[in-house]
Amino acid sequence: MRRVIDNARVFGDAWVSGYAQVIDNARVSGHARVSGYARVSGYARVLGDAQVSGDARVYGIMRSDGYCFVYVPCADGEWRVIAGCRYLP
Repeated sequence: MRRVIDNARVFGDAWVSGYAQVIDNARVSGHARVSGYARVSGYARVLGDAQVSGDARVYGIMRSDGYCFVYVPCADGEWRVIAGCRYLP
C-alpha cells in the first residue's frame, strides 16, 4: 500500500505508519505523526508535534485567495472547521 500519494509530501522528522495515508496536496512536517488508519488529504497541513491516529480523517480546502480551511472530526462526534485561528462549529 502506498502511504504518500499524488502531490502529498512528508518531510522533516515527520512519519506515516501503519495503514495511514497522506494524499492529494496534503503536507506532514516537523515531528508530526500520522498512524493507524488515519487519512490526511486535500490541502490539509499536519505540523509540529501534531499526531493524527486511529481512523481519524483530516481534510483541507484551499480557497482561491490561498487561505486554507481544515475540516476535522472532534471527540464529541461532530465535525468542525479550523480556519486560521478560528475553530468553527
